[in-house]
Amino acid sequence: MRFKWTSIAITIASFTCLFAGCATNTCEATQGKVREFQLKMQAAIDSNKFYPKEAVTERVQGTVTMSFDYINGNKAQNVHVEKSSGSIYLDSAALIAVLQANLPPKPCGMEDIKHFVFTENFSF
Repeated sequence: MRFKWTSIAITIASFTCLFAGCATNTCEATQGKVREFQLKMQAAIDSNKFYPKEAVTERVQGTVTMSFDYINGNKAQNVHVEKSSGSIYLDSAALIAVLQANLPPKPCGMEDIKHFVFTENFSF
């Protein structure tokens, strides 16, 4: 089955925290770096995604909005469904994909960003 991402976004209180610590590291989190990181994170989560057989049998489709904290070791913790797809099967599959993902290292300039939100669309 094919999974379509509707969006992946970095949620932060202020865009300026993207640049925290850059004065000492002489780097900055440009839009290009942020987008590249988003794509790598998406690929890491995609590599663990599956369409639950119960959802396939019942032809269930839906969109799940998830949030998680990025921790050292390139893993996610505090994974939550922010907005359910309406299907426990799809919500659980999204949770599992995030928890099992080996997330990419954060690029220079994004070290202080910890919380991420994304929306995933399950469709046939």
